[in-house]
This record gives sequence, C-alpha cells and structure tokens, in this order.
Amino acid sequence: LSLSPRKEWNTFLTSEKQNLVQPNSLKIKSIKMDVFEEGNIIDEETSKSTSDWFGKSEPVKAKRWLPINDCNSVLEVIKLHRGERHGMSPTELSFCWNRVTKLIVLDKRERHYFTIKHNQDHLQSMLEDTTKAMRKFGPANVAATCHKLAKLVKICKLPINSSVWDAVELEIIKQSSFLSPMEISSTVWALATAKRTSPAVWQKLADVILSKEINEFNSQGISNILWGFAKVRHGASRKLFDYIANAGTPLSTIIENEFSSQEIANTVWAYATINHRSPKLFEEIAKVTVEQLNDGEFYARELANIAWAYAKTGTRSPKLFDTIAEVAMSQDLLDNFNPQNIANTVWAYAKLGHASPELFDEIAEVAIPRINEFWSQGIANTVWAFAKAGHASPDLFDEVGKVCVESSRIKDFKPQELSNTVWAYATLKHKSSPALLNEIASASLPRIHQFKSQGLANMVWAYATLNHHPTPTALLDKI
Repeated sequence: LSLSPRKEWNTFLTSEKQNLVQPNSLKIKSIKMDVFEEGNIIDEETSKSTSDWFGKSEPVKAKRWLPINDCNSVLEVIKLHRGERHGMSPTELSFCWNRVTKLIVLDKRERHYFTIKHNQDHLQSMLEDTTKAMRKFGPANVAATCHKLAKLVKICKLPINSSVWDAVELEIIKQSSFLSPMEISSTVWALATAKRTSPAVWQKLADVILSKEINEFNSQGISNILWGFAKVRHGASRKLFDYIANAGTPLSTIIENEFSSQEIANTVWAYATINHRSPKLFEEIAKVTVEQLNDGEFYARELANIAWAYAKTGTRSPKLFDTIAEVAMSQDLLDNFNPQNIANTVWAYAKLGHASPELFDEIAEVAIPRINEFWSQGIANTVWAFAKAGHASPDLFDEVGKVCVESSRIKDFKPQELSNTVWAYATLKHKSSPALLNEIASASLPRIHQFKSQGLANMVWAYATLNHHPTPTALLDKI
C-alpha cells in the first residue's frame, strides 16, 4: 500500500499493539475530534466487551480526557499535571504545554509572572516528565511540543535544560519522515527560535524537505524554513535555498497568490543573511511586493528588511525602491520606523546608489529627535549612508555630534564605525562638530592596532579634508 507519512506512522503504532481491535466494534462514549484536539481529558472508564480480529472477547479500557482546556491559569495546569502525572499520557502532556503557552500568550499577567526565575521553576516537573516521555511521543506531539517550548523561550526567556532539547531533537531525527509539511516548518522555526544548532537534526530536516515537492508547503511554511535555516546558518542551507529558489512554476504560484508581507520580508531576509544571491527569485518577489505595497499591507520593519536584503545581495530593483520610498512617505510609515529600520533603510538606498532625496529628508526629520535611541552601528551606518548618497543634512549631523559627545557614546563604537563616521563628516565637509572629531580621536588611539588599513587611510584623509588637528595629537603620529 502507498500510504502518507502520517498513515504509515499510525499503521506502525497499530502493529505494535498486541491485541488488534476492530474500530467499528469498540464501544466508548463518543468524543468529538475538535474536543480531542483541544485537549479536554477526563477520567477513565471501562467500555463494554469488544471482539478483536481473532474472535476473542475481552474488556477494553478506554481513556477519557482530562479537562486541560478548563484550566484558567498556568498554575492550574501545573496543579493538574502534578495530580495526574503518573498516569498522564504523552498526548496529555503535549496538550498541557499547548494550554500553558496559550494562556501565557493571551494574558499579560501570566507572561509577567513566568518571566520571573522563581516562578519558572514551577514548570520543571513538566519539563522533567517531557524529557522522560519524549520517546513515546508521536510525530504530531513531538512537533507541537517543540513549537510550544520554543514559544516559551521567546516570550518568557524560559531556561530549558539542554537535556530536554536533546530528547526532542532525538525524536525529531527518528520521526522526521513521519512529520507533515506544516510540522516540519514549525519545527524548523522552533529550533531556530530556541537557538538549537545541532548539525544532525538540521541535516535530517534538510534531507526531509529536499525529498518533498515545494507545493506541499504553504507560504508560511516556506518562509519559516528559510528563516530558520538562515538563523542557524547550517551548512545545508545553500543547497536547500537553491532547491527552493529553482522550484519554478509551483513556487511562483505560491509567491503570487499566498505570500504575505511578513513572508516576503522573511524570505528575502533569509537569502541576504546567508549572502545567497538568487536574482530570478528576487525579481519575482519584487513584482509581487510592488503590487502589495500599493494596497498598504506592509509594516515599517518589513519595508526596511526588504530594502536591506536587496542591498545586501546587490540586487537592484529601481521600481521596488521607488515604490518603497513613495509608500513610506505617503502613508506616514516613517513615524513607525525604529532606529534599526531607519539605519537599514538609508544604508540600503546608499549601498545600491538609488537616489531618493525626499525620502532622506523625511528620514532625517524622523531621526533627529531619536538619535539618543540609536546604537553605535546605527549611528555610523546612518551618517555613512547620507555621505555615500551625497545628501547633506546639517541638522542631523549636528545632533549626532551633540548626542555622541554628551553621552560618551563614542567609546562604544567599533574601529570601523569610528572610521566610517569621521569619513562621513569629511565627505559632506561638515565642520561644525569639532568636539565629536576629538572624541573619535581619543577613542581610536588606544585601539589603533585594531583598525584595518582602509580604515586608517580614511581617518587620515578625513582629518586632512576637514583641516582638523585631532586631540590627542598623538593619533596621527600613531597611525
């Protein structure tokens, strides 16, 4: 028989049972499938006699479902688990994690409570039982539990012992061929979110994905897979990324009809993160993105990440960049840009040499009152981008100089950030921030051996261009 992976797994489990029972002859209280999936579990009762396939007649114990979904707090779930833990099945334990995660996601008080280390300890008994029972989990429960644990790591910073993840990963490796496409993608997302980098489990997941047709995955599944592999930078990523990019018509159909703004942003971000160019894929995505941009479906972070990804891979798309600029300004999205979004956006336009003076003017207005929120790389990249684009913004550069001097922010700059910053001021011939130039000199002197030759050359050129003799004067002698 040619069976689906899930049917193969169910057949395997059935063959393991010593007494095979005719499903139609099993008489237990009817349980709706949607109730089962939600995890409502009540007490045990004994069903009436059944006839197995060999004609024997014997009583069969049927498990009824415990009220996990009736728990209104995480502590109630924990209490239920502690009371039933010695008789709790792997499926019931998986449902407990589902309920815990749902309550924490939906309730701010629960989230706050379980970000506290002392309170997180209440979950240890469930984690211990999960580790012990993981080998009995079926593929659906393995994938679901992996996903929920990763969510708790992301939301509450829950410290999960490596032994728990080792047990999960071992079962993923064993049962990977039985996972559905949705379960595969959620598992990839989960392991990447939890920062699990075991080569064995990632290679196994890559092999399973490569054995499937791309149209078996939906748009979210594809973007999650790409995002996950890019996040951990596994060696199999390049082969997998080529496989997806070269999927042809099936992929084009999914991109055109299913990709959301977040999935578009995650996909191009993934290719850029591992520095994997795919011009044809990016061209297709650009067309879809331009159409969706006009419908106002993108958030600020998505616009910035898309622009950054195209610049990082050196993929030019003038129409896309014109549309991003137009939409960002016309829909007042720039007010929603955080410092990283601002820095990434101007960096992308400057890197590709795509002129957009009005966008740069508006970004400067948004950035000036928020410069104190920028981190060192964000400041350096922003002033570098304005200089690279040849776009003077005296007010912005004055504010950068003022904030960096008053907050002593310069000491946090890396060598390249120091040289890029002074280069930017010199390129635009901005001479009204002498205190900043001296601060850069002071921060550079004790770390001069860490600079690359290009950085040193840029620094000397910058001080000469600005006709500024840095204090301490020993800097130029040291160079």
